[in-house]
Amino acid sequence: MRYLLIVPLALLFLAGCSKSDRELMNGTWTVQEIKANGETMFSSDKAEQSKVIDKFVEKQMAQLPPEAQAQSAMMKEMFAKQMASVGKTTIEIKEDGTFISTRFTEDKPVKTNGKVTINEEKKEVSMKSDTDEKFKYEMKDDVMKLTSIDGDEKLELTFKRK
Repeated sequence: MRYLLIVPLALLFLAGCSKSDRELMNGTWTVQEIKANGETMFSSDKAEQSKVIDKFVEKQMAQLPPEAQAQSAMMKEMFAKQMASVGKTTIEIKEDGTFISTRFTEDKPVKTNGKVTINEEKKEVSMKSDTDEKFKYEMKDDVMKLTSIDGDEKLELTFKRK
């Protein structure tokens, strides 16, 4: 009989401890995957990223004259370095509704500050800085997935909590 009283109290306690999506988004996130129109452009998984690089180099080589096609190893190395820089991209979402996005160009950090607005009912997040981006979001454990709402290109960004 005593358990009948403890179980509802425990459930109330757990319900009171749950965080809103806004609170769950706070923190620093690192990019894990980038897709454009369903095609993977970046992956933190080395095997998957190697496939992305090979596919990109193959496309680029097909557009070059035959005498330049011998440079595929150099192009592959250059693209791999660029993708390694993409892998360092972070976004820090702060409690005050602002964010700092950090990306790297030639190993130099480039920071962008902006404002985050979250609509938990619609599962949408708006990020305003030099551009105004709107995304649908999904939160699962320490993974946040953002899918673009507007624009010609469907962009999917997957982040993992740092």
